[in-house]
Amino acid sequence: MIKNSKQLKNTEKKINKLLEFINKSGSIASEKDDTFNRVEIEATKSMVDSLQREIYEFKCVKNDSTISFENIEVADLSKLVIYARIAEGISQEELANRIGVKQQQINRYESNDYETASLSRILDVIDALKIDLNLSAKITKPAVKNVKKVESIGNVSNERITEFQKKIVLERRLLRA
Repeated sequence: MIKNSKQLKNTEKKINKLLEFINKSGSIASEKDDTFNRVEIEATKSMVDSLQREIYEFKCVKNDSTISFENIEVADLSKLVIYARIAEGISQEELANRIGVKQQQINRYESNDYETASLSRILDVIDALKIDLNLSAKITKPAVKNVKKVESIGNVSNERITEFQKKIVLERRLLRA
C-alpha cells in the first residue's frame, strides 16, 4: 500500500527497473529455451502488475472526492485512516500537529498500519480527519445459562418441569425484545 508521494515515486522507479529487467531477460529468453528465465519473467510481470494496482489505488484515493468503505472490519480501520489522510491531501506532519504528536509518530503508526496505536489515539486521528464513522455491533449470548436438568421435585413430573423451563425461557426472550 502506497501511503505518500515519496513511496509513489519509489514505486514508479521500481516498476521502471522491473520493466528494464523484463526487456533484457525477454531478449535472452527468445534466443534460447530457458524455462527458469521464462518463469522469472512471468513472476516479474506479476510484481509489476501488483505495483501498478497500488499506484492506481493511491491515485484514486488522492483524486476522488468521496471514498466509502462499507461493512469494514476493525482490521480495515488502519487503511481507512491512511486513505482519509491521503484523500484530504494533508501530510503526516499536519496530521501530527492536529492531534498533538510528532510527525515521526504518525510515520511509525502508518508504517505498521496503526498496530501500535491505542484505540484512543486512532479515535483522535479519525476525529482530526473528520471521518464519518458509523459502527454497529451485535452481542449474542444464549437465552438461558447454566440450566440444570432436574429429574424430579417431590411429586412434580419431568413433563411439568420441562414446561416450566420453556415458560421461563419464553418470558426472558419477551423481556429482552
